[in-house]
Amino acid sequence: MNHERSCGAVLFTVRDGVPYYVLVQENYYGFPKGHMEAGETERKTAIREIREEAGVDAVIIGDFRKVDRYLLKYKQDTEKTVVYFLAYFEGQEIHYQREELNGAVLVPYEEAVRLVTHVRLKRVLREAHRVVLRWIAKKNAGNSGSH
Repeated sequence: MNHERSCGAVLFTVRDGVPYYVLVQENYYGFPKGHMEAGETERKTAIREIREEAGVDAVIIGDFRKVDRYLLKYKQDTEKTVVYFLAYFEGQEIHYQREELNGAVLVPYEEAVRLVTHVRLKRVLREAHRVVLRWIAKKNAGNSGSH
C-alpha cells in the first residue's frame, strides 16, 4: 500500500459574532489543504497551504486535529491521510489560487454544511463548528471584563 499525506485546516473568521468558513473548490467544496514538503511539520504545511490556496495569513487555534483517511480512486493501492486543524484569520479578503482551484467562498456555517458534499468533511466541519462556537464565547467573555 502506498501512502500520501496532506495537511490543511477548517479556516474561519468572525463577523459580528458569527463564524464564516472558507471553502475552496477543486471538483468539490472542501478545506484548504495540500501535500507536506520536506522538513515541514503538519501545522506548517497547513498554514502554508492556507496562504497558497486562500491567500490569507491565519493562525492555528487550540488543539483541534482531525485525521481523514481514504483510498484514492485515481491511484490504485494508495491510501491518503489528511490532517485538519482549526485556523482563524481576521481583517483579510480571501484570494483563491486560480491555477489549482475553481473557486473559494466565505460562508456561514449553514451554507458551508450545504456546500460540503463529502460525509467525512461534513463531520470535520460539524466538530470544528462546535469548537469555534466555544472559542467565540470564551473570547467574548474575556472581552466583556466580567469573569
